[in-house]
Amino acid sequence: CGSVSHDTKRPPPSPKTQEERCLIAAAIRSNENLQSTVALDENQLQKLVDAAWKETVSKGTEIIKEGVVEADCFYILQEGWC
Repeated sequence: CGSVSHDTKRPPPSPKTQEERCLIAAAIRSNENLQSTVALDENQLQKLVDAAWKETVSKGTEIIKEGVVEADCFYILQEGWC
């Protein structure tokens, strides 16, 4: 997923706590690139939240390559830094 690997396999949606659901929804709402492309109603937003999956990434793993504009998903950082 993303710009580094174009693997089209998607894991199934992950179970989410209410806190995680709020984090995902807030990240989607505040994504300026997404907001300039599509207007999501609450039902559509919740469908995106439902479809999200958790992925643990090891320190030093390249997830997104700066300057590459092709992407088929985006990441929300729950903890750690980038």
